[in-house]
Amino acid sequence: RFLESGEIQKLGARTKGAGDDRKVDVRVVMASNEDLASLVDQGKMRDDFFQRVANPTVVIPPLRERKGDIPLLVETFIAKACERFGKPGLSFSQELMKEMMGMQWSGNVRELQRFVETTVLLSEEFPAITRWPKKPLPGSQRQRMGSALTYDTILNKIVGEGYQECR
Repeated sequence: RFLESGEIQKLGARTKGAGDDRKVDVRVVMASNEDLASLVDQGKMRDDFFQRVANPTVVIPPLRERKGDIPLLVETFIAKACERFGKPGLSFSQELMKEMMGMQWSGNVRELQRFVETTVLLSEEFPAITRWPKKPLPGSQRQRMGSALTYDTILNKIVGEGYQECR
């Protein structure tokens, strides 16, 4: 009812029109990795609900189909990671960027972000990271590249750096 009328009702309100209805002006943004029209065809989604939420539809292709976006995303993520981990001024070499553009990124932008964060955290190079640190690869990239990243590896890196600073 809300999607159609733009009105909400307090929880526990007994009757419509008893002064408990409130008109709201909001935008509803929905995201799905499923084709909603096919869900309607399969009977997994009601057609009336689909008609209320399907317009306008914006289709964003996966990152593996938008390789040109990777350098800009990496630049943004590396700046945030450098600030977060106290490693200002780092960048990735062109060779490393080319290698990243050749990866599939099945986890899309989130996987790329975690990958950049982990690489910045574990890297000991400055100012340009020219090679992967010993064990920087998360998720599907780890399987393809044959590397293993464990919680202990990251924890030892963080604790080790903190310990060295305190000495």
